[in-house]
Amino acid sequence: MRSGFTVFFIVIHAILSFGQSREVDSLLTVEQADTNVLNRLMQLAVPLEYANPSKALEIYAYVARTATGVSDLSLKGSAYMYAGITFSNVGEMDSARLYYTKALGIFEPLEMLEKIGALNSNIANTFHSEGNFAEAGNYHEKAIAIFEDLRDTFRLITAISNMGASLGELGLINEAIQYNARTIGLSEAVGDRGQLAFGHHNMGVQFIALNDLPQAENSFVQALEIARQEQEPYMLQEVYRSLADLALARSNYAEAEQYSAAALEILDTIEIPLYQASAEVRLARAQLGAGKLVQAEALLLGAKKVLSEVGSLHELKDCNLYLAQLYRKKGQYFLADSMMVLHFYLSDSLNELSQSQYLAGIERKYQLLKKEQALVDQQLVIERQERGIERTRALGIGLGIALFLSLAFIYSLFQQRRIRRALQQEKLATLEREKELSVANAMLEGQESERSRIAKDLHDGLGGLMWSIKLHVEHLLESTGIRDPSETDRTFEMIDLASEEVRRISHDMMPSSLELLSLEDAVQDLAKAMSTIGGIQIATKTTGIPRSIPHRERIACYRIIQELLQNAVKHADPRHVWVSMAFELNHLRIAVADDGRGFDVNLIEQGGLGLVSLRSRVKYLGGTLDIRSGPEDGSIISFDVPIQELAESTEHTA
Repeated sequence: MRSGFTVFFIVIHAILSFGQSREVDSLLTVEQADTNVLNRLMQLAVPLEYANPSKALEIYAYVARTATGVSDLSLKGSAYMYAGITFSNVGEMDSARLYYTKALGIFEPLEMLEKIGALNSNIANTFHSEGNFAEAGNYHEKAIAIFEDLRDTFRLITAISNMGASLGELGLINEAIQYNARTIGLSEAVGDRGQLAFGHHNMGVQFIALNDLPQAENSFVQALEIARQEQEPYMLQEVYRSLADLALARSNYAEAEQYSAAALEILDTIEIPLYQASAEVRLARAQLGAGKLVQAEALLLGAKKVLSEVGSLHELKDCNLYLAQLYRKKGQYFLADSMMVLHFYLSDSLNELSQSQYLAGIERKYQLLKKEQALVDQQLVIERQERGIERTRALGIGLGIALFLSLAFIYSLFQQRRIRRALQQEKLATLEREKELSVANAMLEGQESERSRIAKDLHDGLGGLMWSIKLHVEHLLESTGIRDPSETDRTFEMIDLASEEVRRISHDMMPSSLELLSLEDAVQDLAKAMSTIGGIQIATKTTGIPRSIPHRERIACYRIIQELLQNAVKHADPRHVWVSMAFELNHLRIAVADDGRGFDVNLIEQGGLGLVSLRSRVKYLGGTLDIRSGPEDGSIISFDVPIQELAESTEHTA
């Protein structure tokens, strides 16, 4: 339930909003609005950024248009800036950056450094919210430099605090702790208790990353005490969410539920969708741990929708993982496997982003070291000047330059040699891969050609022979006068069964559906046939927009799926088998999952011709094979096929 303070706040806010709304409507109808009217509209729009974002954006658009008429570029830039803040509050980061950039285009020619610094900080925050921490760090760095030049300590503290958070996300924990310590020191010096709370909070987040939970708790408690004293709701919900993370790390689900609920109560009043969804995920994790599956499912599904809309991939990835865990506990294995497939897909996407961010982090670390070295060199120069040893200094600089040039020359030679060696190794590796693919291609094409020949011989040769045998037996029976129905019917039944078996084997070796239908339709026919034979429910599902796949690669995909289904039916003893085909932008992801007895992946990896054959087929397609299973836990085997490469392969063949 909401506290009395929260209800009182909402009532007062509603009364004030009604009066302000009438004033806004009145001012928007003024025919020739001057600067005073526009400034008043800007004042009235600020509280509407959370309460009524659409109205706030309408006001800022009106001010920007009208400010052009009264030749007040500064006011126009401010309107763009506040519009960007409003978009940021509702999670529309691309729109926010668009308006921040428009504002920069106005303020930079006017050399309004205070505004430029604030805009760089805001742009950095949008990148941070999207998980692009390297780009966020670049803009934080620009803001810090501007605020240092302006000696604007309060804004400098905010920029330093945010920089520490971005460095922490990049994995530069020690550097992040240094920035947080600087935030705390500056905040204490100027008496900025709000930023002091942020400094302690961010320090706690870094201690969690170091798995130092007692230190993290100490930092969070200090931040919580300050936030309560200052009655700062934004900071309070941040601390409550982090305390929930700390409780979850300790498996204290009751405490995690309490802190998450406290954060949500505050977020009901300030309404930031991304933070509300984040708090709901934490509350659902606590309820999942406590066995409250129904409540946890409702929260996770609601949070998943919001996180998809605002584009928070990190939170969305974790949300899919927790849904998979929940559905597995409920015995809904198909849904659990589907959520795990989505989780793996987002993990792969974020791993690519993390690699680029890791490289950016290394580059940033190098730049920090360069700055520290520059400060040390500067201090040495000052000390030498004070001692009056200019000649020694000059000689030292000359020797340093000579040494630097020598080292640079040696390093250049070493780099050239290393690059040549790397290029040679890469060329050899490329040739080896091409050779392997060529061998695999020839082998697979030979297999398919032989399958086709045998299937044709079975159908045309042995199939026709069986028909001739049937006619001959009929003629023989008629000529000998044998009329025993039981014997004749049994004989014809066995001949028909043999003919049907010949047709089935011929179809398995080279199904006609592959010549006439798409891959997804052929797989659906295969699933129906195997369901009938094995008495197992086999379901197929296709997502995304299906694309045309070349015949040769279509056969390879079909063979892999056919082998996986046969293995599941023969060895896993499942009740259900699921086949999913997801057409993504550049990939086709295929997964075959079952709820059978499972197996030890390590034992399978150590040997088995079946696995070697599977891997060779997947490698031929330029994809990767992923096997996940455990004893009595079912299995999910998936592989990726790069669609773009298949398209290029088709063009080359043509």
